[in-house]
This record gives sequence, structure tokens and C-alpha cells, in this order.
Amino acid sequence: MTEIYPNAENHSEQADTYLKASIGELLPRYHETHDGVRYEIIRSITVDGHEVAWMEYRGAVQTASENGAVSIHEYSGRALKCACDFTEGVGWKCDDKWGVVGMMRSSGDCIPTEAAKYMRLLELRREYLERFPNDTIPMGDEYDLWDKVPEIILDLIEKGKQGEWLSEGSSGAHDWGGYFYLQTVQEITGIPYDQLWDHVYKMQAEKQIQLEGMVVQEYSEPPEPKWEEYARLEYGGYTGIAKLPAHSRMPQHWEIVILAQNGRTIAEGIEGPALTHSPDFGVDVDDAATVEAAIKSVIDGYLWDPMRQA
Repeated sequence: MTEIYPNAENHSEQADTYLKASIGELLPRYHETHDGVRYEIIRSITVDGHEVAWMEYRGAVQTASENGAVSIHEYSGRALKCACDFTEGVGWKCDDKWGVVGMMRSSGDCIPTEAAKYMRLLELRREYLERFPNDTIPMGDEYDLWDKVPEIILDLIEKGKQGEWLSEGSSGAHDWGGYFYLQTVQEITGIPYDQLWDHVYKMQAEKQIQLEGMVVQEYSEPPEPKWEEYARLEYGGYTGIAKLPAHSRMPQHWEIVILAQNGRTIAEGIEGPALTHSPDFGVDVDDAATVEAAIKSVIDGYLWDPMRQA
């Protein structure tokens, strides 16, 4: 792993353009204009005079029900921020129509932030190299942490529980019930993904961890399997019902139920096509088209079955 952080070729020239105000100097104005949220610095890193910080935020949102009752929902989390995020006209602005609004910034726009993430990766790698020395492999070899992946993953989970910064820029993994992304382990260890997966599969089999997509979670027993209705299709006088798995730890395929004209169930528990996209964010059009075709095929087969009984 190189000591030169990404996009640093012209950093000496670029450094003059970075905001030099500290986050502490910017927070009073930010808090004044942003009701209900407060930020606190946990750890600060300055790159080329530009402050980047792992921060804790806390806030509250009021919601009103139909009967007029007001409830307050408190939230908190941790995220990597930089001076840009708190600078008026750069990270946010006051709009005459909409009030205080955030300004769109692409991931990677702030090179000091990307540099801070990279520096943290190096820091974690050095920590694990010192904790798990390998006398048979020279220091700095790409495989020097190969056999310590399980220990590193479990240690990163503990760090995540304590709210430590794991080089990732947000609490996105926490939103998915985990602590970090598997990519972080790969970047820290430098181990090729095919070999990393060997460790992950074994840890899953031993019920040490589980994955939600690429988010690493602690193991928990899966909920009871449940199929939830997604859509109905009328075809040939029959009704086909397409059902989705209720959670990601079930088989990821459609289940099909067929009803007769009188509403009687004539076929159920039929394994439909495999899902090619996760339904977490809604069913993909390709998956919807595939199950529609499958329902029609099942009904056609039933209509042409000489042994069927109406």
C-alpha cells in the first residue's frame, strides 16, 4: 500500500485553494442556522491546512400525526466531515424560498477528505501488522495479514461498536445494521477478493458474522421465512400471485401462487425465477417482467394439462 494518497500529484498547488478556517470556527454559524442538530469533533486531522474530522451529530425531528399529536424523534450518529461541509456557500446556503439547504457535492470533491480516509487505512494496517507479526513473511508483503483476516474483522466490529472511525466516510454501514463494508477489510489487508471471500464464507458458516450486501454484521439467527405478496396478474381466467422473500436471508427468488376463477388455490409454493436485483429499494423492471412471464407459463401449463380438474 503506497504512502502517497490518491489524487495527490499536484497537491502543493491545490493546497492554496483549500479552506483554511477550522471546523470549530465554522460551527457557531452552522448551528445558528441549522435548528435541531449539533456536531461535536471526536478526532481531527488537518491535511494541507484543511481540517477533516470524525464527528458525532445529534438532533431531533418533530412529526405531527393526523390527530395533531406531536412526537419528537431523536437521532444520532457519526460521520467524517470537513471544513467544506460547514462553510456557508460551499456546503450549505440560505435560500430565499427554501430556507437553509445543503449544496450538492460529489464524493471525492475534497482531496484532503480522501487523503484523511487513506491515512486512516494506513494507520489501521500498521496497527494490525504490529499486533499480528508474521515471522515467515517479510513486512510489507501483500500477504502479511492473510491468515489474520478473521481476527481483523472481529476487531473492526468491536471498533465499530465503540464508534471508532474505520476509514469510511459515513455511518452508512450502521444504517444497514452493520459496522463497516467488506471493501474496508480488503483495503486494509490488501488481500485479493477471491481469497478474502474464503475467510468470509468460513466465518459465516461458523456463525461469526453475516453480510447484508457488502455490509459486515454480527451474526444473528434469521427471522422466520415469510413470503409477501407483491403483485397479481389476471391471465386466461386465472390469477397469478407473485410473492417476494421478506428478508435477505431467505432464498432470493420469486414464489408463485395460482388461483382458479372461483378464487380457489390450485397451485402454491411454486419456485419462480431467481431475483437478479435486491428488492430492498423496489423491484427491478427486469425481475417484474421475468415473474410475469413465469406466471403465464405456469398457467399455460395448467390449461394444457389433460389431467387437470377444474
